[in-house]
Amino acid sequence: MNSEQNKIEDVIQNKLKEFEVTVPSFPNRKSRIDRLANWLFAPVATPLLDKDFRASTFQFLLFIPLLVGILIFIPLFII
Repeated sequence: MNSEQNKIEDVIQNKLKEFEVTVPSFPNRKSRIDRLANWLFAPVATPLLDKDFRASTFQFLLFIPLLVGILIFIPLFII
């Protein structure tokens, strides 16, 4: 049995020696720009899509900055 395994290993070794493969060298680490781009453009989970909102909710959320701006500038016109 051991001699059969040696014969099989020799055949495999001979087959492997027939082929010559050159492996190109790849950088082990990505550049900083690639890592920054991957971080910036990675998909993000949006918690708002998981909830059931109506259109009026989004209209109210868009109205809040306008309301805050008006409340900030009202005291400026009173003085």
